[in-house]
Parts: sequence; C-alpha cells; structure tokens
Amino acid sequence: IVCQSEVWRSFAVDVLGFERSNVVVMRNWTATADLLGIGERRERRAAGAPVRLLFLGWLERDKGVFELLEACRRLAATREFIVEIAGEGNASEEARAFVTSHGLGSIVHFRGWLRGDGLHAALRDADVLVLPSWAEGLPNAMVEAMAARLAVVVSAVGAIPEIIADGFSGMLVEPRNATALTDALAQVTGDPALRERLAGESFRIAAREFALEQAADRLAEVIRATVAAGRAGRLSGHTL
Repeated sequence: IVCQSEVWRSFAVDVLGFERSNVVVMRNWTATADLLGIGERRERRAAGAPVRLLFLGWLERDKGVFELLEACRRLAATREFIVEIAGEGNASEEARAFVTSHGLGSIVHFRGWLRGDGLHAALRDADVLVLPSWAEGLPNAMVEAMAARLAVVVSAVGAIPEIIADGFSGMLVEPRNATALTDALAQVTGDPALRERLAGESFRIAAREFALEQAADRLAEVIRATVAAGRAGRLSGHTL
C-alpha cells in the first residue's frame, strides 16, 4: 500500500493491520513544472506594497475561514495587507456578511473558485498562503503554494507538521485559535526577511519532494521492489 504521509502509514498499520514493511510513504506530484516555474521566477515585492495573503479552498467553518477573518479584523489597523479568498462553500454568505459588517471590504476580496490560469495568477500575485483548517490530510493547496514560493501559514494538523517546520519552512498555528493565527500573520506581514526565508525553504521542499520527476522515480522504485518481493514470496499481510 502506498500513502502520502507517516500519519496515513500509521493508520494503515495500526488500524487496517498492514505489515509496516508493506506500507510505503510516497509524496504526490502536486508541484507541477508550471507552479515551480512561478516559484523560480518570483521577484521580491516592492518595499511598502501591501502584503498579499491568499486562502485557497472550501469556504466552510472547519477550514478556519472565520478565524482568518477575525485575524484580519484584528490586524487591519496595524498592518498593510490584502486577502484574496478563492473558493466557495456553505459559509460563503456568512463570511461575506462578516466582511461587510466589520468594514473589511477594502482588504478582503472574494474571488470564487479559481482554476488554470486564474489560479496560477493568484499564486503569482500572492506572498503568503493561509490555511487555518481544523483538520487536514496533506492539502494540495499548501504544496501548490510552496511550489510557487509562497510563505505558508497553516494549522498543525494531519500530515502538515511532517512537511512544515514551524518558523523554518512555514508558520504552524493551533487550529480554532484566532489569537495564534493573528500572531503568526502579524509576524509574516511585518517582516519581509522572514517571509522571504520561509518562502525559499518551502520552495526547496516542494521541488525536492513533490515534483513529478522525483515522484515517478520513487514510484518506479516501489513497483520494482514490490514485484521482486512478490516473486521471492516475501510479501505478507493483506492482499489488495
């Protein structure tokens, strides 16, 4: 069995009963050549320009959208930033009402679902991805942003801490905690050197672990090892 993270490997072994030797962790290939190209060509934002934050995903309460909007409300008076929210969902109407009632319309922009060139343009224009979900596996949106050389501010849930080291390759925050998210966003919006360093480290991880070539090589290796083990009669546990 092939899975994307140590979290899922533990699930396969501890819950499903697979032998650990039969469970392999292999990253997906979300860091496409187009996204890595955005990251390679990224230029430093001009001094004094508002920092651009990007949220990608379903507008649902458990994606942390209201913690994000509350953090924006708290920071609006002390930081220069713009938030692009790309996605829709059951919380769309309530989120728009929050923005209107708190006078955040000049800061928070709702873009709806973005795909293809529109998504690439949003990643190209942004500086920071914010994904304060209550629960995740290994979110593609985070890897896409890393490939495009964005700093990422994400919840410490699921497999995310396997990829992001807090303060080194991104900022990890406690889920459902608007104060922790506010503090993290205050740091990344107020410190250009920190943003650049986090973005550079996240880009290197994406290029090293999530690019197509690396994934194809790893998959080929897994297939060869599985075939060889099967011929030798060494596979044990469940049969798929």
